Amino acid sequence: MTTFLDWINSKIRSTSSKCTRVVLFWLFIILVTSRIFSEKIRLAIDLVNIILIAVIYTIILRKDIKQLISEIKGVGFPGLQIPISNLKERLNELEEHYEEDLKYSRRSNSDKPKSISDENRSIQSLNTGIEFTLSSIADVYRERSKHSKNVPIGTPKISRYLIENDVIGQEVYHLILAYWEIHDEYDNDKERRKLVEIGGRILSILKSIYQKIIDLNIHVSVDGKNFKGKPAKLEGGGTQFENVSENKVRVYTTLNILDSENNSFPLYNLDKNSFNVYEKGSDNRYYEAALISVKPIGVDIDLTLIISIDTSDSMNRSQKLIKAKTAVINLVDQIMGVIPRDRLKIAIHPFNTNMKDKFLLFNNNTIYTNDRTEIASRIDSLIAEGGTPLYDSVEFMTKIAKSETGYRMIVCISDGEEGHSERIDYNTMIDEVSKSNVPIYTIGYGTDTHLQVLIDIANLSGAGDINTGSFMDVVPSRLPNLLRFLATSSANIYSIEWEPTNKSPSNKVDCRIDIKYVTTRFGELDFSYSGLSYSKE
Repeated sequence: MTTFLDWINSKIRSTSSKCTRVVLFWLFIILVTSRIFSEKIRLAIDLVNIILIAVIYTIILRKDIKQLISEIKGVGFPGLQIPISNLKERLNELEEHYEEDLKYSRRSNSDKPKSISDENRSIQSLNTGIEFTLSSIADVYRERSKHSKNVPIGTPKISRYLIENDVIGQEVYHLILAYWEIHDEYDNDKERRKLVEIGGRILSILKSIYQKIIDLNIHVSVDGKNFKGKPAKLEGGGTQFENVSENKVRVYTTLNILDSENNSFPLYNLDKNSFNVYEKGSDNRYYEAALISVKPIGVDIDLTLIISIDTSDSMNRSQKLIKAKTAVINLVDQIMGVIPRDRLKIAIHPFNTNMKDKFLLFNNNTIYTNDRTEIASRIDSLIAEGGTPLYDSVEFMTKIAKSETGYRMIVCISDGEEGHSERIDYNTMIDEVSKSNVPIYTIGYGTDTHLQVLIDIANLSGAGDINTGSFMDVVPSRLPNLLRFLATSSANIYSIEWEPTNKSPSNKVDCRIDIKYVTTRFGELDFSYSGLSYSKE
């Protein structure tokens, strides 16, 4: 049934609205005519109707199909299409949401499309402006996120590309589709003037979104939300020191910006101009160090990603393991979309009492691969059995990750239900995590009472707090946005290198990293990594 529904989903998405209306119309005519004039097939038609009703009820229970239905409200007979009044009402609500951005946009000269005059705008010129702006947003996203998929051509396809990557909000996406569905259906001059007004207002919203993306160097939050209001603050992720010597210090870190509702967004494209590094001298004063480079990961930095999956018997409840498998494959797809394959190594660590201290082995007989097909095949074969040695597994993963070079990160998917660790206890595990210098992002399924330990692991490993490094009570509908956030964050890890100012033989050096982030619209935002220290080799 799932395969059949997926087939229906893909067919509807790939069919134009006019074609769909023609098919529905003639199907209706054929069924009615056949039932009236042929008693022999009347029973068969009634049986088909019963089956269709059953399928419809099943579809209603499928969230992805429900979303699809909401996206194609305009498909059907002309009388069932979205009236302009409803479209205008939805537009009014959306403009309230973007009120502050629109005010700023109207004051900006770039808000007025140069090819469209306010006095003589047409549906055609507006459509060109909408498609051009959507394409501009998509191009910026693809460039900054290092997304490998090309931007498609055509407003509906570009809109789909943007919503799949959570660059525009659901409300904006549905409004564009609704407008596009009816923009050629009205010949009445009065109705067309209304559509021109609506198209112009949609174009203004898109331009305000584009300006904010350009200004703030951001796209997607952990919950797939658009940036709201003004920046609240900058927030640093975990720091990871490497290649410490007398001549060079390297540290890896991430940087997010929070909006007025504390949604977190990874920052793109920062350079040396945004960073200053200071080291504490023997007189307890800080002295500025000479920066060598600031680079995002993927330029000349390797990423080692260890994905840990709880495969204990408790993951059988509520289909947790099935959801975890899907999550892992989706995460791999997202990571491979933004990190060059020659810079990427992925290891999979499924853990339970029957499979302890082991990684999956791939075709090259190693624990690492960058082959998506290999990963998906091995993940699909996992089963849930045995107990949950969470503490032992975290310690094991951490030791393996510490032995690698470049940036190392762990993603752990579990319900947190520890009960079968034999080597170490909670306190020992937490101590190892705190010293590891390897961030562990944790994803907790369900509403079990065991999830606090996953929050502690993420926080003390340097991955971050809830909704930055740990994500609890995760439901399937939240997974795509969450995994995209993790992939985007991993693609925007920064390598900061500097020459140490402290030439003394001291093994421990205290340092501070100041970040100044200048925006056109919101002024300067400041953040400081204080309390950092590294040990010389």
